[in-house]
Amino acid sequence: MKYYFAPLEGITGWIFRSAHAKHFPGIDRYYTPFIAANQTHKMKTREKKDVDPANNASYVCIPQVLTKVPEDFVYTIRVLAEMGYYEVNLNLGCPVPTVTTKGKGSAMLGDIDALDRFFDRTFELMAADHLTAGISVKSRIGVMRADEAIPIYEVFNRYPLREVIVHPRTTKEMYQGEPHRDVYEEIRCMSKHPLCYNGNITKPSDMDRIGEDQAVMIGRGLLRNPALVREIQGGPALCGDELFSFFREIQKGYEEEMYGDAPVLAKMKELWWYAGDLFPGADKALKKIKKAKSISEYEMAVNRLKEGLPH
Repeated sequence: MKYYFAPLEGITGWIFRSAHAKHFPGIDRYYTPFIAANQTHKMKTREKKDVDPANNASYVCIPQVLTKVPEDFVYTIRVLAEMGYYEVNLNLGCPVPTVTTKGKGSAMLGDIDALDRFFDRTFELMAADHLTAGISVKSRIGVMRADEAIPIYEVFNRYPLREVIVHPRTTKEMYQGEPHRDVYEEIRCMSKHPLCYNGNITKPSDMDRIGEDQAVMIGRGLLRNPALVREIQGGPALCGDELFSFFREIQKGYEEEMYGDAPVLAKMKELWWYAGDLFPGADKALKKIKKAKSISEYEMAVNRLKEGLPH
């Protein structure tokens, strides 16, 4: 079984990934938040830093790209290949309206013919450029209905994709309700590619319904419990000191990269929003973290939380 850390925009950047790989080894691949490929063929400074090989040397990193234009996609693949990346992941799974209203992300699943043309042109351009980097895909199972899945994955079967990561929900469902595991099994039976399951893995027992021969991608479950993969593998449960040390390292990384308290606090508060469930009965301390207006207030609130835990 292989374990992948899903990308979450604004959260799992290189500072977070580096700290997680150090404190909680065992993740086979970390995927970057998407690079928005565009006709200017220029990456944002933030995107360049996030995929800089020097910032990702301690773990296997797979860049993810968001685009609906083959030419822009292949240009970005070329740039990433020159950096040393052997695989690029195409985002066909993002259901957020700011992405789908532009026809990108999971919106591309709504037009089978256009999806086919996208891949046909992409691989034509790659062959012309002699690009050997592999393409993997992170996809949903449709836009409106789960029964849209098979035609989508038949398109995938026509092309030499390295792997297909399946989030078995539709765009409409966003992240609500149970994933359609029955549809995933249908895809598993007909797919010509290695598959990776993604969706609602938040505790070790959730793995009971996942086949032993598969890869699993976990996102929010690892934000809520950074040691989740270790626990799935039979290792010890997360302890408070580990989490505080992990968050402290992330905070230091943000302080070195960002100017002023506000952006650092915004990042750290978002992490505590996910991890707060690990501290039942600590609502007051967690509220003080949420309300902190300076790094000193934030650290004082974190220390109060730490002091209130049983030893």
